[in-house]
Order: sequence, then structure tokens, then C-alpha cells
Amino acid sequence: MTADTPKSPEGESLRPYRSGLVFGFFNAINWQVALGTPMVLLAEALGASPVQVGMAYAFVFILTPVQVLATPLLHRFGFRQLMSAGWGLRSLFLLPAILVAVLARQSGPAPWMVNVLIASVFLFTFMRSIASCAWVPWLYAILPPGIRGRYFASDQVISGIGSIGILVTCSVLFMTLPLFDAFIVMYSISFTGAVTSYFFLRRMPDGEKPSTISLRRVFEETPAFLLKPSPFRRFLVASAAFAILTTPVAPFCAYYLRVQDALAPGNILLFTTMQYAGVVLGSLMLRNQIDRIGPRPFFFLALILNVMVCAYWIGVLQFEITDTAWLPFIYLIFGMGAATWVSANLSFLPHVTSGPSRSLLLALHGAATSLIGGLSPIVWGFFLKEPGDVPAMDPRMFQLFFVVGIAGLAGIALWLRTLEIPAYLGERVDLGSVVMRPQRAFTYLINLVDISFAPRAGKPEETKGDR
Repeated sequence: MTADTPKSPEGESLRPYRSGLVFGFFNAINWQVALGTPMVLLAEALGASPVQVGMAYAFVFILTPVQVLATPLLHRFGFRQLMSAGWGLRSLFLLPAILVAVLARQSGPAPWMVNVLIASVFLFTFMRSIASCAWVPWLYAILPPGIRGRYFASDQVISGIGSIGILVTCSVLFMTLPLFDAFIVMYSISFTGAVTSYFFLRRMPDGEKPSTISLRRVFEETPAFLLKPSPFRRFLVASAAFAILTTPVAPFCAYYLRVQDALAPGNILLFTTMQYAGVVLGSLMLRNQIDRIGPRPFFFLALILNVMVCAYWIGVLQFEITDTAWLPFIYLIFGMGAATWVSANLSFLPHVTSGPSRSLLLALHGAATSLIGGLSPIVWGFFLKEPGDVPAMDPRMFQLFFVVGIAGLAGIALWLRTLEIPAYLGERVDLGSVVMRPQRAFTYLINLVDISFAPRAGKPEETKGDR
């Protein structure tokens, strides 16, 4: 071991697990194109309606139950085999997007191309869902407790660099190439990132095959947790409401700026870059403060930041403002709001999920909020669609969307006041780069797997999970 090899205070090295960090970098390059704003812009360029855009964006959320159903496969195939198979197959479903971009460049968009893109996004997220149940449990199985925090912090930084880097690259491509040529190049980069991440994934050391909670137990106990009054259920209501109100914001804002304001795709990508810069900035600023004074003020800060975003868009729509000078700042605020909510959420969850059923409660919280939040863009898509054959968005309904958002966020604030939130909890859920990727609520599914629950370095394991 060389002198410059990073070590934890306990002497453990990150060297054997560096391929996982490299995987995170190239994986960010992959999913930012395949599931983020570039995918929304490609769908719009092919003539997608708000309903179709909402559907494609929501797949990553609404396929959460697939991950629950896939967890028993971990015991049969193991971490590396299951995740490698899913990640390898999902990469192939980027190829149809490249194909339709090539054909659209040659002969122009056709209605069937949108359907092909949506189907490819569905299959991409389906295979991703099967494999994703393995990733965080795999890390918990192989990482020594003393370096987990350092690994996850490094993963968050590296994933953030990859995400911002690819968004800036896509923006430059839009500014320098014809539209569909830019899509061909960026999806080719995304495919290359997917293949590269696969090979680094295969270099990760495997862990022993775990046991999992039986699906029968999940189905038997879940109704009681959802129907029985408890602090957990009250917090679940608040979390689900927040997901419903905020999940559709990113795709529909990008769609509106492109369809109604005819804003250049490169500029829209730069705004999205500011959103992720806000996530990184918010994460760095708030994490230690949350651990010191507790999550309560940060729940309300997150709500205030999102109200500011809604108020801005209401003003833009009401007064038909076309000046975009404030948009980078608004996207930055939106990203900080997402990071603030997720950080407070991860800090408070242990307080309402204590006891022998903690693992199932955490999995239920992540799955329910992800699924319910994912349905929101689909439902809103029907209301936001302008009547007629030409894809367009109804500005009046979009304004109502943000009015409902402010009212809902105010309701969440009142609802949270009914919860007892201690000033200091002393424990938090730490699931790696979930703060950088707030849509990954499903990573709580680690708790369906029989692996210790984030023991802190130097401390005994307090929760082993349900056997």
C-alpha cells in the first residue's frame, strides 16, 4: 500500500473500491441524458405532447414496485451478477433513441418515433429497476464501516462532477450542431458512458449472497403501516405530498421553455446545470448543520425555497415575461430546495421508523413516495396539454399548476407542525449519492436486504434489519 493511498481513521483504504467511484462518474453521464432534460428535449423535438413527456419522465418513479419484486433475486444471483445483467441490458435500450434521432435528421420527425422513444425509456428504466435493488446493499456488504461515509461522500462529489460535466457538454453540442446531430452525439456519449460504467462495475469485489425479506411479509404488513395512525404515516403523507408537487416541475418547465418560449435547448441545459449546482451547494452547506440542530428548520426552508420557485413561475405566466435573466437563479434555488428536503428527510426518517420493522418501514417510505410522485407528471400532463394536434402547453393550466403547488406546500407546512421533530436526532439514514439524485427515493430498498443498517465507524451495529 502506497503512502498516498487514502485511508480512514481506522486504516482502511478506498483503493479496492475505486472502480465503484469510477462507475458512479460514467453512470451519471449515462442517466443524465437517458432520463433527464436531454430526453425531455428529444421527446419534444419528435413532437411529444405534455402527456407523453410526463409519462417518459415518470417511468423511473412508477417502476419502483419492480425493485421490490426483484429483491428476492439477490439471494439467487448475488449482487454483481444481478446488477451487471440489468445494467448491461439497459444500455442496449439507448440505441433506439440514437436510431430515431438519425432517422429524424434524414426525413424529419414522425409520430411513431415518439412511441419508440417512450418504449425505449420504459425498457431502460425497467431493467434499471431490476438491477438497482442490488447497488446500495452491495456497497454496504463490501465496504468496511469505517470508510462508508468517506466513500459515499466521494461518490456524491464524483457523480456531481459527471452530471454537471455532461449537461454542459450537451449544452455546447446544442449550440454548435444541428438539433438532431446534437442528439445523436449526446446519446452516443451516454451509450459510451453506460458501457464504460458496466466494465468498471464488473471490477467491483462481490459480496456474499444476502437473504431478503419475503414478499409475503411485505404484502401482509404493508396495509397495517399505511392504515394505522402513527407518526410514520403522518410523515409519509407529507413526503408523498411533496413528491406530488415537485416531481413534475423539472420536465414541464423544460418542455414549456422549449415549446412555448422557443428557448434554445442549449440554454435549457445550462439552467438544468444550475439546478444540479444548487443540489451540490445545498448539500455541502446543510449537512453538518442538520446534524447539529436537527431537521425541523430545514423542512420549512425547503418548502420556502419551492414556494419561491412557484411564485416566480406564476409571475412569468401571469405577466407573460420572456426575460430569462432570473432563470439560472431560480433553477439554483430549486436544486437547493431538493437537497434541503432530502437531507432533512434522511435525518428525520430514523425517528419515525424505529423498532423491529424499521427496514420494512424505510423501504415502504421510499417506494411509496417514489411511486406516488411518479404518477404526478402523468396526471398533470393531461391537464397541461393544449387542445389540438400540435403539441403545446396551456399556459393558464401551467399557472394553475404552480398555484396548486404553493397551496400544497403551505398545507405540508401546517401538516409538519403536527409532527414531533426533536432538535437533535443523533442518527441519520445515509444512502450515498441520493442527495445528488433526489429522484432515487427507491434506494431505501437496501432495507429489504439482510445487511447491517449504516453502522457508524467505531460503534456497534444497532439495527441488523429484519431477517
